Amino acid sequence: MKKSISLASIFITAIALIAGYMPVRGEDRIMKSFDAKSRVEIKTVSGDCLIKTADIDKIEVDLTYDYRPSSAFEPVFSERGDRLIIEESMSGSNRGNALWTITVPPKTEIRFRSASGNFEAKGLRGRVNIRTASGQITLGDIKGELELESASGDIELNDISGELVVRSASGRINANNIDGDIELKDASGNIEIDNIKGILEIGNASGDIDAAHVTLGGRCTFASASGDARVVLAQTPDFDLEVSSASGSAFLDFGGNSIRGEVEMSARLDEGTIKSPIKFETEETFTRGRQDYIRKTFIKGDKSPFISIRTASGRAVLQE
Repeated sequence: MKKSISLASIFITAIALIAGYMPVRGEDRIMKSFDAKSRVEIKTVSGDCLIKTADIDKIEVDLTYDYRPSSAFEPVFSERGDRLIIEESMSGSNRGNALWTITVPPKTEIRFRSASGNFEAKGLRGRVNIRTASGQITLGDIKGELELESASGDIELNDISGELVVRSASGRINANNIDGDIELKDASGNIEIDNIKGILEIGNASGDIDAAHVTLGGRCTFASASGDARVVLAQTPDFDLEVSSASGSAFLDFGGNSIRGEVEMSARLDEGTIKSPIKFETEETFTRGRQDYIRKTFIKGDKSPFISIRTASGRAVLQE
């Protein structure tokens, strides 16, 4: 008898593994299916959310959760017109976790709100709007209009194209293979970028900006207040470019590409330094506030584009 029970347990375990899901002791699971909607809204307290895409005409929801006490957590589903709304209802003191795995058609609009839940999505081709307090945001292979906000959670972006607006207070922003009309703003976190193209507005207060393989698709700015701003170009730019830092250093590296255009570099007269491989044609001092600055310029080839490299008490550096 014991042998048959053991064989049955092994058989059940094998089936679970083949199905791709192995329940954890004490974990509950809910699976639901809905007709396809134009928008899915997810509101969690601490639950994580994973969005998958598939060529289907429905929405599949797979929820696994484990809370103590179990009565403290309740999933809520509602359909309002062409919207599916998914919420977590929490009561009293509790602890635990939840994972929402939601499979949608690629063009479905996604809206996610959470206090501490993480969000991850791949393959979407519609509008995406995400707001979290401390949760991490991870996006890959997304095309569309994206608006992301996080207080302290990190933001990871890979293979994104379209209109992208990202705002973070203290989390790190890491962006790779990005193309479009891009705005990345961070208060105190670092911004790390590799292979980006488009109209770019990149800025933070106290963190560093590191951008490599940058291709300008319009006028672009990289500005840090107290951190360093480093930009390495993928090709000679055809559009205006500004790289600046207040108390940090501003570095512009042409990455071996030819320098062309009007280049203006400035720094505080008493503290900042300016370095360029090309001799300047004009130099002048000016006053901003109560501080004296020096401005140096040269033109190589055409007068356009206009390239500005500015710092206050740091270094302004141009490299070929």
